[in-house]
Amino acid sequence: MDRTHILGAFENQMLSIFEDEAQAREKLAREVLNQAGPYADAMRALINAQGEAKPYRAVIAAHCERGVPLALALRAERERCTQALVERPETLHTDGISTDIARAEREGARRFLQRTAAYIARLDEAA
Repeated sequence: MDRTHILGAFENQMLSIFEDEAQAREKLAREVLNQAGPYADAMRALINAQGEAKPYRAVIAAHCERGVPLALALRAERERCTQALVERPETLHTDGISTDIARAEREGARRFLQRTAAYIARLDEAA
């Protein structure tokens, strides 16, 4: 598989993650507008989706806003996620929402590393 196809597959995965985040946001908004509370499940789903999307958003920001090639942006974000998981312990905040956000971001970073390992291996093979 050549680099273009590998990066295209990564872009498709990224779009799917962003779509999941948008759906979670829309669900929460609908529940709030319809006063269909309590909103805890929809809020938790959105927090988790945002945590999932955070590393992908960083890749997009580096690529689209700063002009970093997509493969390099992917590698840099993988390094950042690895450092964050290794160097920062899991924290508990005084409010539950901040704790949930931090947990979702850690889980999102973990899943990002798991999901993107194959892309890196394929990019290395294609080089």
